[in-house]
Amino acid sequence: MFFATHTSSVQRIVEEYPYHLEQIGDIQTLRKTLLNIDYFMVLYTDRHQSDLFHYWHVVNDPIDKIADAYYEALNLYMSSNPAGDVASASP
Repeated sequence: MFFATHTSSVQRIVEEYPYHLEQIGDIQTLRKTLLNIDYFMVLYTDRHQSDLFHYWHVVNDPIDKIADAYYEALNLYMSSNPAGDVASASP
């Protein structure tokens, strides 16, 4: 996969990778990508929030399942990133 091995532009990856996953119909990887907290921090902004909502619509999970999945992902993320090191993590 190109985006998994070429990380020269994190912003570009975050913007384009989910789109390409949608286009090839890889819904499981799209879901996993949306649950990546580093991706979430970029996508949950004014600029990309509508994209985030669109991709979740494509995944077609109920809102309570999405909330539970983010809760688990955030707990895992926080346990694997020391306090203060959150901003330096990359997708």
